[in-house]
Amino acid sequence: MVGTSGFDPESLVVQAKAAGKKVAITMVTFNRWSLTQQSLVSIFENTFLPHTLTLVDNGSWDDTRERIKELRRAGKIDRLVLLPENRGIAVGKNFGLKASEGQAAWYCCIDNDIKVESYWLSYLCYVSTLPGLGIIGSNVEGFSRPGGARHHKAIYWKTVGGVVLDRCPNPGGLYVVSAATLTKIGYFVERTLYGMEDSEWFMRQKHYGLRSAYVRNARCVTLPSEEFMMPYGVSYGAFKMATHDAMRAKVRAARKRGEATTFPHYQTTATLQDVEKYTWSP
Repeated sequence: MVGTSGFDPESLVVQAKAAGKKVAITMVTFNRWSLTQQSLVSIFENTFLPHTLTLVDNGSWDDTRERIKELRRAGKIDRLVLLPENRGIAVGKNFGLKASEGQAAWYCCIDNDIKVESYWLSYLCYVSTLPGLGIIGSNVEGFSRPGGARHHKAIYWKTVGGVVLDRCPNPGGLYVVSAATLTKIGYFVERTLYGMEDSEWFMRQKHYGLRSAYVRNARCVTLPSEEFMMPYGVSYGAFKMATHDAMRAKVRAARKRGEATTFPHYQTTATLQDVEKYTWSP
């Protein structure tokens, strides 16, 4: 897998096929079909590792549901879970993880507005197995808006097997964990503010001595879309940045007081029976 010239992403594909290993990919959708379509096409064209693809729809009311049903009929999607209403991104991700629990060597969650490039998954999976590393991501915001959001500026950390790793404050909308890491840290906490479930997950891994990294070789970008506005005219980007900073400050203060700040091992409320109940088959 790592030769004299460094890590070869194709070699991991060959080894995974020979060993019967695969990646369980979960994407949660809620409207925005045009973005979802672009993201899915990029996954279909650029994912070479053996994998399963689970889509969990959070009660879309545009034409997303009919479109993804067509993809399921065509065999492009391995499992389609249709929730009756929007239960939140954390619940959606947990449904996808629960659907493939114990069936994969790696688990991947990807937002439905991210476009991936060639061998993206091979690089992320390789790095996720390195000692001391847990949640591994691609700096999608940094690639999309270089020099933009301060939390996503590329800060070089080290190079391993020819793969360049950057420091990672929070993996964001695309991340991979090994099966061992998922077993250790558990599922997403379902009672957090929207968009903050990944921040809590990221902080929780520190409880187990794990850290994250951005993989510069796994180039992926956020697709352009209109900025979603929160109440009082505040953009979602600004809201999420402010809540992320507030959460970090709260965690630091609580740690100084010797209080627990994360859920060391969170079990999802979703059960296999729930997954089967909402799974749609053609």
